[in-house]
Amino acid sequence: MSQALPDNGYWVCFDTTDNNSCDTIWWPNGAQTWKTLEDLAPGTYYWQVKEAATSVEADGGQWWSFTKAFGVSGKFAPENRHG
Repeated sequence: MSQALPDNGYWVCFDTTDNNSCDTIWWPNGAQTWKTLEDLAPGTYYWQVKEAATSVEADGGQWWSFTKAFGVSGKFAPENRHG
């Protein structure tokens, strides 16, 4: 069963490789439950959030994805669950 992470600090990873692993870097996100991304190239991005103190990944380690189309901007919602 998936559980939400406690609200005591998050790290987030955005990646372009679908392999259930962070091949870029984990970015600190404080206690915010949102992240603003700017200047993304068109393509599919995979993302995950982990709790800062224990490094426990959200949703049992399941990765999510979204696709940015050329010329489209605004808020994106998760499209697919990977894992």
